[in-house]
Amino acid sequence: MTNKNAVNIFRRLSLVFYSNQSLDKFQAPPAITPEEVLLKSAQDAIKEELIATTIRCAKKILTAHQRRVFTHLLENKSKYKIAAAMGYTNLRDAYYCVFAALHGRPFITADGTKRYWIGGLYKKLRIRLEKNRKVKKLLKTLDEINQGDHRVALEFLKSKDQFWETWGENLNEDNSTW
Repeated sequence: MTNKNAVNIFRRLSLVFYSNQSLDKFQAPPAITPEEVLLKSAQDAIKEELIATTIRCAKKILTAHQRRVFTHLLENKSKYKIAAAMGYTNLRDAYYCVFAALHGRPFITADGTKRYWIGGLYKKLRIRLEKNRKVKKLLKTLDEINQGDHRVALEFLKSKDQFWETWGENLNEDNSTW
């Protein structure tokens, strides 16, 4: 370690230990409880399952162009970046192509008025996923977990994790170790 690094480390430590505040007033961040860890892991598992269900549904019902746009959306790209990634040169027209894939196109009646939007990726997925029983069940479970129900979170994790299925088989005879 060079002398300069030692001086920098000493300065950092002196800021912590030789500050004007006494150590009695030092506040540590709050500890994370096991219940919070359980709730967070259950929420993450449900969100992953919802995303996977949405992707499976998108593969079934979307057109090829909409699937490409949806893939770029999953990569967290803006509409302009999606248009550029799809190879469009005129960004204004490309932006409308991406917008039309997401929201659909207007239905124009015989008298020339726009009535509603048809064929958009958002509408297709929303209609299909609202009818899906698995999605309804997952959203209900997520709502209960968000309200702080630890039992629901634990039961959900037990149903999804392979660890719990072989729990008793992995224990030794004294039930203390694997």
